[in-house]
Amino acid sequence: MAESTGPLLDRYEVIRVLGTESSARTLLCSDLTDGRRVAVKELHFRHAESWKHPELFEREASVLSKLDHPGIPKVHDFSPARDDATTLYIVQDFIEGTSLHERMASGPLLGRPEVVDLATGMLDVLEYLHGRVPPVLHRDIKPSNILLRPAGPPVLVDFGGVLFGWRPPGAVGTTVVGTFGYMPPEQLVGQAGPTSDLYALGATLLHVVTGTPLGRPICGRGSTTTSSAMACSPGEWFAPSTRTAWRPTTSTSSMSAIPRTWPSVPVGSPPTPTPSAGGGDLAPGGHLADAVENSSTIQRVASAAGSPRLSS
Repeated sequence: MAESTGPLLDRYEVIRVLGTESSARTLLCSDLTDGRRVAVKELHFRHAESWKHPELFEREASVLSKLDHPGIPKVHDFSPARDDATTLYIVQDFIEGTSLHERMASGPLLGRPEVVDLATGMLDVLEYLHGRVPPVLHRDIKPSNILLRPAGPPVLVDFGGVLFGWRPPGAVGTTVVGTFGYMPPEQLVGQAGPTSDLYALGATLLHVVTGTPLGRPICGRGSTTTSSAMACSPGEWFAPSTRTAWRPTTSTSSMSAIPRTWPSVPVGSPPTPTPSAGGGDLAPGGHLADAVENSSTIQRVASAAGSPRLSS
């Protein structure tokens, strides 16, 4: 049995470690009062790399405790920060399943209907989050933060970078939250909005259907290959093609653009350019179509979610 310190030992028996981050770890535990299995995220102050980590951890606990959606783990308990506290923890649902990252790495490969289910399921979660008053922003959507269950919709996890509410236009944050290659350019300067989450979901879906992680924001450079399209200077990341003007504004508008049927296209057929949901002349990944079978329709899924595009 994995060891734990702090008040967890009073009620929760630790079964094993589920994952470890730089400042926190997640434990699979058994609730001694009813035998239920729960996931406990634990942060030791001595492991925190900066004062910001406890602040973000407490924000994650506070926000999650106020949410209720089948695609978001439900929080059952959390410890508020105190002057004498050495450990913070969040007790939440244990989700049986595999991360999208693990599924992509070890298989089996997703089928086309599963890609659509993944997109619609995550857009439903984002519609719920962005529809709160004030809106809730995840800010770190990527394959490792999406859990695929044996049955039921996907689950969005790890709200360690969650942002609650609006910031004044032009405000610059002090902390960069997100994962390079999935987060949109504005998050590099601490800014975020609902379309930022849509961008990250689109980048995630593009990774799914091409099998290639983006690595960095894609610039609209008129490239015909993945590598040269990604070979952008940092200054180009803020070009109009990677900013918010072309993105769909809501999850609802993205949902309406997702195809419900798959066209019959022979393997290896050239892709048909598809208008992106947020404007522009070509759906995201239009020049990456050779990487996936019948990809012109699959690209619309990523396009609907607001992924970065490649210009023709």
